[in-house]
Amino acid sequence: VIRITFTLFPGSDTTAGVIIFAVYFLIANPDIADKLRHELEGAFTSRAEISMHKLGQLPYLDGVVNESLRLGSPFAGLPRVVPEGGAILNDAYVPGGTVVSVPAYVQHVSEENFWPEPKSFRPERWLPGGLGPDSRARKAAIMTFSYGA
Repeated sequence: VIRITFTLFPGSDTTAGVIIFAVYFLIANPDIADKLRHELEGAFTSRAEISMHKLGQLPYLDGVVNESLRLGSPFAGLPRVVPEGGAILNDAYVPGGTVVSVPAYVQHVSEENFWPEPKSFRPERWLPGGLGPDSRARKAAIMTFSYGA
């Protein structure tokens, strides 16, 4: 019982934090909330029809989730320590015992990873065509709940 409680608690706090951000972004952007509501109402006529499979096929919902994960990270960043003996990171040797970290928010609003308007909540960036021909939305750059070993 103790192990189950310990395992569920960290996951529930961080997930709840991202959900709070998602709700905030939807309240702060009623036009986005309306688009999401329209997609959901068009996909389901009753609660009985709702399934994970069908939810996974809704592109605007996916965009809202991805933007919430991108801008609502509950972690500032989780530092890692290079193991004894060192490691090669990005073609450079890093000695053992060195603390390595990337701040999640900085990664999530980097113009190199998300363009244009990297600090804006724009679910459309995840749709085909994104926010225009030069737009970027690098899903691999999202590290909401940490990343890597």
